[in-house]
Amino acid sequence: MTAELENIEKEIISVIQDVCTQQEINEIVNVNFVPGNYIMSTVLVSVFCQIEIKTRITIPIDCYIFHDSDKKKQLNIKDAATKLLKLSKK
Repeated sequence: MTAELENIEKEIISVIQDVCTQQEINEIVNVNFVPGNYIMSTVLVSVFCQIEIKTRITIPIDCYIFHDSDKKKQLNIKDAATKLLKLSKK
């Protein structure tokens, strides 16, 4: 795993942990945590700007980093970080 990917994961975890605390979601937030299983998508989209600031990666308006539309499944933080890293390389 690259340091860049680890940093993205760390920043996403930080943002999602804050959301969980605010919403009184008592779950361990780590790379295996699936935010879409606990947090409404409208809330997740609302924190994209925080993730962008912390990671310095722009998330396209038509991209929902916590979902894989091809496989039709919610993504964990590790997969979302990988997706975001790939976006940054485009």
